[in-house]
Amino acid sequence: MIVLFEDKYSVERLFPFSPTRPLQDLKTGILTVYERLSYLYNFEVKVISRKEMLFYFPETKVLSMQDLTKKNEIIFINSCYVYPSEDFRASMNTVGTYEGTIIYLHTRSSEIQKPELLYDGLYQNDIQKIKDSINTPIEEIKIQNLKNFIFYPWDTVYLNSSLMVKDFELLSNRNELIGGNQSSFDVQGNKELLFISPKAVVSKGVFIDTTQGPVYIDSEATIHPLTVITGPTYIGKRTVISQARIREGCNIRNVCKVSGEVEESIIDSYTNKNHEGFIGHSYIGQWVNIGAMATNSDLKNTYDEVKVFIQPRKVINTGILKVGCFIGDFSKIGIGVLINTGTVIGVGANVFFEGELVRKFVPNFAWGGKEPYKKFPLDRFLSMTKTMFSRRGKNFDKSIEDLLVNLYNQNKV
Repeated sequence: MIVLFEDKYSVERLFPFSPTRPLQDLKTGILTVYERLSYLYNFEVKVISRKEMLFYFPETKVLSMQDLTKKNEIIFINSCYVYPSEDFRASMNTVGTYEGTIIYLHTRSSEIQKPELLYDGLYQNDIQKIKDSINTPIEEIKIQNLKNFIFYPWDTVYLNSSLMVKDFELLSNRNELIGGNQSSFDVQGNKELLFISPKAVVSKGVFIDTTQGPVYIDSEATIHPLTVITGPTYIGKRTVISQARIREGCNIRNVCKVSGEVEESIIDSYTNKNHEGFIGHSYIGQWVNIGAMATNSDLKNTYDEVKVFIQPRKVINTGILKVGCFIGDFSKIGIGVLINTGTVIGVGANVFFEGELVRKFVPNFAWGGKEPYKKFPLDRFLSMTKTMFSRRGKNFDKSIEDLLVNLYNQNKV
């Protein structure tokens, strides 16, 4: 069995997404991390997560005490290790670490004597707690060169293209790709790198280019005329693409509406960017709306490496030239908003144009387009969010409301 866990360092670094969802839900590649690991290792995959995030998962997905009675080998893997390269299966009773972060733990469920202590040790990156919770000696393995790990939000973007290629190969090898009609539109490149669900609709006048990588169009997606899609790209279930330029490296999840130009970006589920405007090298969260002509910069005029504020007073030099924006769940970006290179916009913000670029860090529930921001009134925010859910035919769960209210009360703008 594989168990995906969160750790506190990653939760802190992966703002603005970690406050409203478990790290197991971050998207990079076609598959989710638990789908990918299940396919790679042919193991059952379960999760442990922060208590306030457990409602995201079906009960059968959450590790239970009953699971620990099965006396099987169990591999705990950090949720941010999205495509493991280490052969940790060969080393029983070892814990792998990288610069203080726990990456994996391999043991047997029968050896776990104090499960709650173990879970806390994994979250706190506390090896002593892990050793104290297991009834057998545990050896620490220090990983020297860790790849395919999400340290910061921009890592999701930069791993996305390679993971879409790997995931497409994985699905092909499992004979899970049975495409629909490919005769009514133009394809450039290898048609074997194009999958279109039989339940998807791709109109005449669509151009798809697979010369740089595969294109996967999922069930009930609709691609309208005058759209260009360049691989590697994933289009999610029930998503609508209209007169868009979907350039390479795009991962557009379920139930989105997208138009305009998008490049090397992840647009998560239930998000709309249904008008002209550019989004590049960015991760846009769930339930976000981006107004007409809103645009982000992903390259500085000086070609300097981009620095990003992951907290109001903590800046990280990414070491890379192209970094767009990272927009938290439930935020709204008004028409004509211009977003600076490497900008982070928190959860539930309402950002509109006030005569200048949106600067580097916008806090949770901010209202406005420049500092000092006002705070989005809670009653208006909740009313707006409930309306969004209703429009999509979704139930606004009490657990989501409680999570957002608690987050709102913790934040000062």
